[in-house]
Amino acid sequence: MSPEAAIGRFLTSLKTPARILVAISGGSDSTGLLLLLFEALKATPNPRISLCAATVDHALRRGSADEAREVAALCGSLGIPHDTVVWQGEKPKTGIMAAAREARYGLLAEAAEALGADLIVTGHTADDQRETLEMQGKRAEQLSTGIADAVLFDRRFWILRPLLFSSR
Repeated sequence: MSPEAAIGRFLTSLKTPARILVAISGGSDSTGLLLLLFEALKATPNPRISLCAATVDHALRRGSADEAREVAALCGSLGIPHDTVVWQGEKPKTGIMAAAREARYGLLAEAAEALGADLIVTGHTADDQRETLEMQGKRAEQLSTGIADAVLFDRRFWILRPLLFSSR
């Protein structure tokens, strides 16, 4: 399915008013998601749906704060409210990817609450799904279902992946 078709299907699936928090790192997938949603809502305005965005700065790399500022500037140029949330404190010496993922979803939930969002969307694509299945297949003998298209986080926020069945 094309990314445009996936976004159209996603937006029409929303049955109640929704404020969508776009998780945007500044990478091509999440930036594409933001722009697709923005353009779709611009082409077919729906006063019941609004966008906001959040960037998680894991504070693990030099320059990550600059990247977050660039994303904030992009969102500002589009008139989309944006928050940058920073992973504070000590980082684990091992298992950093899993710890960062857990921290990221907690920080996105905090941003969603602060921005009045009802749900969170991420830019995962079919390419990410294939990579995940391949990596999990190499580590385990059992079949994996891969990345879920919808997950209820902390019993408060749905995290949805509207591009999961679209290629980059």
